[in-house]
Amino acid sequence: MTKADTLSRAELEVMKVLWKEGKCTVKDVQEALSSKKSWGYTTVMTLLVRMFNKGYLKREKVGMAYIYEPRVPEKNTIGKMVNEFIDRVFDGALGPLVNYIVESRELNPKEMKTLKRLAISLKKAGEKNDNGLS
Repeated sequence: MTKADTLSRAELEVMKVLWKEGKCTVKDVQEALSSKKSWGYTTVMTLLVRMFNKGYLKREKVGMAYIYEPRVPEKNTIGKMVNEFIDRVFDGALGPLVNYIVESRELNPKEMKTLKRLAISLKKAGEKNDNGLS
């Protein structure tokens, strides 16, 4: 997949349904999104076909309908999207990203605890590398 094959916001919404539900028809996806989106059947079908052509989905014809399922795991796709964002917006630097998150939002206690845990893990990893224990 190339950079042009990155998921759009609409495609990501569809992928979230497929990652959660597994195999789905166009109608299944449309119904799953109906509380958030008022997309018609053909809109959902167009998104699914586009995502199939990009390589994100597999499909199987069953009767008159196609059944779609994810070809790529959620973790891989989200990771790729996050890395592309960090590269594009922060020139690949994590420090400014974390600084921006901390300064621009009010973190809840759970988020604060997670950031502290990550900082401790990073510090330990850095100490191991400094001591030649990688």
